[in-house]
Amino acid sequence: MAARYQTDISHILNNPDLIVPNYQIPPVHLYYKVVAKTLFVVSVHHKEDIRWVATMHETPTIKGLIENKIAPADFLYLRGGFKWKKWR
Repeated sequence: MAARYQTDISHILNNPDLIVPNYQIPPVHLYYKVVAKTLFVVSVHHKEDIRWVATMHETPTIKGLIENKIAPADFLYLRGGFKWKKWR
């Protein structure tokens, strides 16, 4: 299903609903966006001051939130609520 929305990747990156760190791989940030009533996540890697998109897929939940691996205090950005934090 995500393949149908690959042209929306730039929109997701520029207008995310939520950005969280990947608790398993700290230099990776997960950009979440609801598109057409479906939650998508774009995995953005960071190495040597370069960021690139690794993958995009549909997801039912925010990675790590239910497992208590991340908390709302770890959110880097939440549309309408939190301000940007520094990249880790």
